[in-house]
Amino acid sequence: DEYAHTNYFSDGRIWTNYWFTWSATGNFTGQELKIKGHFDYEWKDGKIVQALGFFADEQFNKEYAAASEASSE
Repeated sequence: DEYAHTNYFSDGRIWTNYWFTWSATGNFTGQELKIKGHFDYEWKDGKIVQALGFFADEQFNKEYAAASEASSE
């Protein structure tokens, strides 16, 4: 699922907000990951000049730990 909208502020700022669910299967744990996220993009002259990302990182961190452990063996 995903949703985006763009906000046009009276001072000329333009921001796009994007919500999504990222899914994958971990290469090291084999577990299915589903992580909800939210990105904000600031626009100037038709280009993205700033991107901010927010998501819960618990599932990602478990996969990262498994990858780190595998590489140290």
